Amino acid sequence: MAVELGNATLFALAILVINGGLQWIRELKKGNNNGKHLKEIKESIGKVDTKVGKTNVELAKISTAVNSQKTQCATTVKRFDEAISKQNQQIINLAGRKR
Repeated sequence: MAVELGNATLFALAILVINGGLQWIRELKKGNNNGKHLKEIKESIGKVDTKVGKTNVELAKISTAVNSQKTQCATTVKRFDEAISKQNQQIINLAGRKR
């Protein structure tokens, strides 16, 4: 029985070596295309970087426009508030004179 176990172990070891060799051959064949795939990946990343850059520029434009609008709104509200306060004071002054 020990002889059969040894033969089975030897057979399994031989299969593992053959399988490993076949995997190395497959990887070497794939390796010939790795440069091509790497180039494609780099081109894709470059395109994504360009799109991200364009998006950042657009976001900066939008942010600038929003900040500008915010400033204009604050200025307008302040101006209206001052005008209303002056008009209220004028009304109070006019009402006080008639008494």
